[in-house]
Amino acid sequence: MNRRSSALLTGLLLAPATAQIQWSALPQSQPPSRRFSAGMMTYDALRHRGVLFGGDSGTGPHLAGTFLLEVTTGAWSALPVGPAPTARAYHSMTYHAATDRVILFGGRLGSSNGTPSSETWSFDGTSWTQLLPLNTPSARFGHSAVYDSVRQRIVLFAGRTAVAHTADVWEWNGSNWLQAATTAAFPNNNVRRQAAIAHDPVAQRTVIFGGRTDATNSFFDGTFVWDGQAWTDITGPVRPSGRTGSMAYDPELDRIVLFGGATQNGIANDTWFLIGNTWVQQFPGGPITSRSGSPMFHDPVGKRLVLFGGAGPSVALNDLWQLRAAQPASITPFGTGCLGSAGIPSLGAGDHRLPWLDDSFSLRANQLGTAAGGGPSLALLVFGFSDQIWSGIPLPLDLSLIGLSGCTMRVAFDVPEVSSHTGSLTKTLSLPNNPALAGLAFFAQVLAIDPAAPNQFGGALSNAVRMQIGQR
Repeated sequence: MNRRSSALLTGLLLAPATAQIQWSALPQSQPPSRRFSAGMMTYDALRHRGVLFGGDSGTGPHLAGTFLLEVTTGAWSALPVGPAPTARAYHSMTYHAATDRVILFGGRLGSSNGTPSSETWSFDGTSWTQLLPLNTPSARFGHSAVYDSVRQRIVLFAGRTAVAHTADVWEWNGSNWLQAATTAAFPNNNVRRQAAIAHDPVAQRTVIFGGRTDATNSFFDGTFVWDGQAWTDITGPVRPSGRTGSMAYDPELDRIVLFGGATQNGIANDTWFLIGNTWVQQFPGGPITSRSGSPMFHDPVGKRLVLFGGAGPSVALNDLWQLRAAQPASITPFGTGCLGSAGIPSLGAGDHRLPWLDDSFSLRANQLGTAAGGGPSLALLVFGFSDQIWSGIPLPLDLSLIGLSGCTMRVAFDVPEVSSHTGSLTKTLSLPNNPALAGLAFFAQVLAIDPAAPNQFGGALSNAVRMQIGQR
């Protein structure tokens, strides 16, 4: 076993790692004018683009117009004039993946003294249609909304009506708004607007943090989770200061991320992670400038969070930023396996976790076949540090010469491990907190011992996977 594989698999090098998550500016072309309103933008997953409508300029009437951001290139385009919502801010824009529609709800119409709206609009990627659902939340602005991908519903929380703040919950099921049962009312009935909101599909919960009321400097600093039936208070002793804030779930980091926002002491630019039920400050500020009312969403192609605009301490903004790891973690399958008695074995991520330093992740192999009578059999899980060469032999390597006809060895045979299984197996690996390993790529492939496989050797190979160790 070479020194690098020993460090990786036994965790002998335990030097502390430093944070590698970074904010950086993104290039863009022809962006919309300066504006803010946390709910004015969402991500259209099918078309891989951001959809923005309206917002508050801070210097005049609220804005109208629909703008599309090609997330990969940073190119903006304005939707041609046609039927659309009227100018507004502090509305919600949420992509409902199950129906492939962006759903806009409510907002304050016209200006800072405008009337709250109860309108529901649908955007199909090309045009707007006003919907007339059987039920609808009361007219409001400053509410918070996010898509619950597990239950395929948009969760809408609180906001301010023409007369008062609220703390109610409504859900859009694709065709109608449904109010949550009054028995699941928000704890202590702390009515508010502009609470930060995100949905964690792994934990299957919607999280809100903070918000504010009209009372002077009245900002909340509590953290609550909604499971579709009831609220739970998970507020801990360490947490961000009370604020409005921008929040989103990052599946690569497996963290809910909170950035900046308006606070009692001004506008912030600190960044926090919610890990389980615990808030951890990632860094206190910079290089991104202080701002509030900035929409933020996850870009799955770029594996990053993207943030647009916002209200700075003295002027509205229209810049574009990303938050991502300098050394991202990844698990990428490649190649194809060969046929065994249970089909072609497959190898991939065991769950949502990725290979980050100071954490664990798992690999899962399926369709490995079983011994005669359905009993346990054996599989060889091979780890390697190259997919190009092994002991001077170029890879990939055809294994027909040893009786594995149609099978290809794709990774170096550096660290083998024999496991018993009954058709599938899961291997969990723990990585040390050693920054020297950040960015290291390694590989894996599985050989299933399968006497019933259609070859002389009596085995079948899976596809291979490439794993890159990340640092966060």
